[in-house]
Amino acid sequence: MKCPFLICCMLYCCVSLCQSDWVIEINNDKEALKFFKESADDVCSHKRLSKKVHIYEILLCDEKRANSILSHSSIQSKQPNLKVLPRETPNDPLFQDQWDMEIIKTELAWNEVNHGFTQDEREIVIAVIDDGFDINHKDLVDNIWVNKFEIPDNNIDDDNNGYVDDVIGINTEDGTGDHVQLNHGTKVLGIIGAKGNNDEGITGVNWKIKMMLISGVNSVAEIIEGYHYILDQRRLYNETDGAEGAYVVAASLSIGIPMAFGTDFPGWCDMYDQLGAEGILSIAATDNSGYDVDELGDMPTTCDSEFLITVTNTDRRDVKSDGAAYGSTSIDLAAPGENTISTVLDDEYGSFNGTSSSAPHVSGSIGLLYATQCFKLIDISLQEPIEASRIIKKAILDGVDKIPSLDMITVTGGRLNIYAAMENLAKQCGDSIGPIEEVKITKICPNPATSQIIANYTYTSNTPVTLMLHSLTGKLVYKSEFLPSLFSASNISVDLSGMVKGMYILSIQNGNDVDSVKIIKG
Repeated sequence: MKCPFLICCMLYCCVSLCQSDWVIEINNDKEALKFFKESADDVCSHKRLSKKVHIYEILLCDEKRANSILSHSSIQSKQPNLKVLPRETPNDPLFQDQWDMEIIKTELAWNEVNHGFTQDEREIVIAVIDDGFDINHKDLVDNIWVNKFEIPDNNIDDDNNGYVDDVIGINTEDGTGDHVQLNHGTKVLGIIGAKGNNDEGITGVNWKIKMMLISGVNSVAEIIEGYHYILDQRRLYNETDGAEGAYVVAASLSIGIPMAFGTDFPGWCDMYDQLGAEGILSIAATDNSGYDVDELGDMPTTCDSEFLITVTNTDRRDVKSDGAAYGSTSIDLAAPGENTISTVLDDEYGSFNGTSSSAPHVSGSIGLLYATQCFKLIDISLQEPIEASRIIKKAILDGVDKIPSLDMITVTGGRLNIYAAMENLAKQCGDSIGPIEEVKITKICPNPATSQIIANYTYTSNTPVTLMLHSLTGKLVYKSEFLPSLFSASNISVDLSGMVKGMYILSIQNGNDVDSVKIIKG
């Protein structure tokens, strides 16, 4: 959306370029000279961003020194130089047919984040255990995880993990890194991470993510082997502080054994506790038959683990599918699964039905949560990964939309809402700027201004905020509505270049709360 003289909000809600990359404001030339002279050994480079105002981008040589340098008396304000994202709907031509993405509120979530990295640039990985995958599909190939510690086609186990040439995961059936091309696994990948906004086909829950492939799974032994491969990769990552392994945050499984109980498969069920302890949540689809798994059983959804999220299926009417299993103690929530669309073999797209489609919606949502600007979550995931698993699961389950057809037959009685899960996560992020008691404009910089000002504000809730400009005679000059960021400080860039000189009233309204300040166009 283009505005005549107001550049709509680019809310800073994305990953940091670098913890030592900052934007600072200094009052005058004398103070600026003092700062750069005294900080010469710590500021690797700087760039003035305005001819009229003393605002600079600075790159600090050592991020561990950031707090000390940025506390210099000359600095009036500071903010991390974060990447910003365009607020847009993906241009993938089949997105209009993806009703499932609309119903779980992915578009609101994408306004917060649509990339596959943590705020400190760690590559987020979601593991997928299935039968086979089309690794060359044009909408998937860029989002497939690559084991950078393995040299392809040299017949050597370069990373000493027990597998030769496991460059893009493993095939448990033959022990190689080659994957059979099959539709089921290809469809699961499309829901999680078909590349978004690339003008091709569909978009996954994640526009950009890395998906670790575990194929050839036809038995309990192969499932356990696949889980151990995933576990080893994340455990190695944790032990080496990211120097080796992979930052796997979720493992998605859309296969299982109907009418079987977890008590008969202790080794399989134990895997979920082991994975959770390293920071990996496991997601499992229940059976595609309309029975109560609490009474009749289902594997692995009857495994007793706090780190397993179990999923049933809802349709386009937002009703539980008649053909999907349920259980008031064993099935956590539902997600869309009937008549969804996903990637299929040979660069094509087709329908995807059942709980196998539902589970990857939840798996993909976990990837999005880790990509938000929640510094606290990433710190916890590296220091106490088991707690990060608990935080993410709670955010998802507490954020469901209650659905009558799920009441009393699932743990939550609800269907996945990824944006609500983000809202829940934001409340736990110590570095986030959250709602306060009333809407308040906290700072206008610069004021007076000749071309552009930045208004900082706080707000009462994660509901649409209205911005208005009035002349002193009370004439409404501009009005715009937007949704504030859940995680970062709220900033609005206002372009005044098309306005006549004089005084104006800038107002921000959130519900019944409104705050106004005078601004001067010089």
